[in-house]
Amino acid sequence: VSICDWHGIHCASEDNSGGDTVTKIELSFNGLEGTLPSLVFHLPSLKVLNLHNNQVDVSLNDLNRATNLEEMILDSTNLKSLRSIGGGKSLKVLRLKDNFFGGTALPDEFFDLTNLERLDISNSELGGKLSERIGQLTNLKQFYSHKNDLSGTLPSQLGMLKDLEVLQLSENYIFGNLPEEMNKMTSMKSIFIDSFTKNSAGISGPLIAFDQMPFLKDLYLGSNSLTGTIPFDFLKGIADSDMPVNIGLDSNRLTGTLPADLSRFDQLNINIAGNMISEIAEALCSMNLWMEGAVGKYGCAAILCPVETYNDDGRQSSAEEPCIQCKGDEPTPFLGNKICTIEQKSLEKDILVKLYKSTGGENWKEKTGWLDDKVDICKWHGISCGSSGAVQSVLLGSNNLVGTPPKELFELPNLEFLWLYSNPIEFSFDGIEKAMKLTSLLLDSTGLKSVTGIGRAESLVEFDARFNSLTGPLPDEIKNLRNLESFSVANNGLTGTIPSFSNSIKIHSIRLGGNRFEGPVPGFENLKSLTSIDLGGNRLAGSIPSTLLQSANPEAQVTIDLSSNMLKGTVPKELGRFEDLTLLLRDNQLEEIDVSLCLNGRWNDGDVDTFKCDGILCGKGTYAPSTGRATKGVGCTPCDLSMFIGSSTCGVSGSSKRSSFAVAMALIFSICIIF
Repeated sequence: VSICDWHGIHCASEDNSGGDTVTKIELSFNGLEGTLPSLVFHLPSLKVLNLHNNQVDVSLNDLNRATNLEEMILDSTNLKSLRSIGGGKSLKVLRLKDNFFGGTALPDEFFDLTNLERLDISNSELGGKLSERIGQLTNLKQFYSHKNDLSGTLPSQLGMLKDLEVLQLSENYIFGNLPEEMNKMTSMKSIFIDSFTKNSAGISGPLIAFDQMPFLKDLYLGSNSLTGTIPFDFLKGIADSDMPVNIGLDSNRLTGTLPADLSRFDQLNINIAGNMISEIAEALCSMNLWMEGAVGKYGCAAILCPVETYNDDGRQSSAEEPCIQCKGDEPTPFLGNKICTIEQKSLEKDILVKLYKSTGGENWKEKTGWLDDKVDICKWHGISCGSSGAVQSVLLGSNNLVGTPPKELFELPNLEFLWLYSNPIEFSFDGIEKAMKLTSLLLDSTGLKSVTGIGRAESLVEFDARFNSLTGPLPDEIKNLRNLESFSVANNGLTGTIPSFSNSIKIHSIRLGGNRFEGPVPGFENLKSLTSIDLGGNRLAGSIPSTLLQSANPEAQVTIDLSSNMLKGTVPKELGRFEDLTLLLRDNQLEEIDVSLCLNGRWNDGDVDTFKCDGILCGKGTYAPSTGRATKGVGCTPCDLSMFIGSSTCGVSGSSKRSSFAVAMALIFSICIIF
């Protein structure tokens, strides 16, 4: 039997373009297992390789040999690495969805595939920022990256994709403003950058007009943080006003009026509920074909429920789902409500009452207004509300809360700040994924024993759990905290190695000092915003990496605390790129300072200008009490027992100092709990 007659094999002879040379391998859903032989890519005429939905391991190392390969479909295989993907220079169609790439970013070589027309990498655990090199894929017509872990801002280079018709980036961790350059994608038909399951603030800033896209018919930006009004020229460039147009802007923070200019569309389906829209232009309520004909039946209510009414969708779509009148006298100021203020207040009050009763509210230090039916919950001590009247902050730090806060706290729909520090409570992260707007969680000095579950708090920007009883390694799930800007678990009993925080690309402060971490000092090379790290008082070993904070702004004020570890070698000269650095390195096993660093006069609050190298670390055979370096009022004193640079004592071992430090921290923690 000729190989051209084998199942799934196609040869050039089938289209009279050649002999029995293989041009296509199509074996989708065929039960393949094991490893794909790399020799497959050596087939000289291979144009199509389709192994969709087979549990087969695939390596792309020899992909560069497949010089005629135009279509490669490896959805739902065991492909785990994109190394050597740049070898597929002839590829026009590339489908890699439903694989597992472990949070890695698309490699730079990916953007050498300049012949690509259709790309699907959805649901494949791809992370990192969408590279500015995306602009090189100028032949791209369809780009699908739904349900990945892409983060960061959208690159302005998207505007270079003049032929792109579909952009699917829903369910990622993209944030920041929409780049104006997106308007240059003049072939665009469908844009999806909505997010309903990711706990992320999402896209923010103003809604751009999308007024240069004549073929646009689908635009979905729901569940983001867009602000401002809808532009008067919104969608003005659409050429065919008779075709159906679908717009999803629900659950943002848009304000003002739904503009009358939208009446140019005969069949517009626009979901804009859950915003802060105050008015609908009167002409729009007569557009009978809008909302799939619902406007012809229910008028304005089919677009947005009127003020002081609501339903689950914020609009009426059928006779069975009318807009329901809100109860009570408190007005609901906006159109399109999915819940009324009074119903919302009732639910939130029940949650706060449960908090009061479960944490010994009768013994709180301050409880003004609590449980008083005549006092609005927004005026209860420690509670503040946003413009919609919903609870935004629960600030009850150092208030003698005792017991277990209820998990229903996380069901406060607009909760952004939860501060329970310095209270002896039993805190659990169970249910925290429901707090989709929670940005600040302060739990220092509470007796917290575990941070298991914190990875589900994906909207967190600030987390503080210092002076607690945390032990063991930090869980891998912290990699899910992509919005983090400040992370502090200092002064606990944590062990293991220090994570890279590579997914938390907005982080500017990491405080892990006073624990028992071991291993090397991470370089944190990709964290451009990181300017403050405290890793002091651990058991870190090895040398200080020359790449430490290499992406940080050299003109920023930077703080690096690596004191009281077991670091060896030389203080690297590469740190000299920072103009204003506070560098704390006392009580390690360091041997030398690169002399070029001693010329950085602004370092250590000017101490380096005054004391030169001693302003960084005292030399061997000397010490400086507490600081290990010369500073105002403290000089480097001779000590024959100081074997390394940077000693803060004369004759006391580093391990003894760390033990004393641990005892002191335990004492401080006990005092915090008591008071």
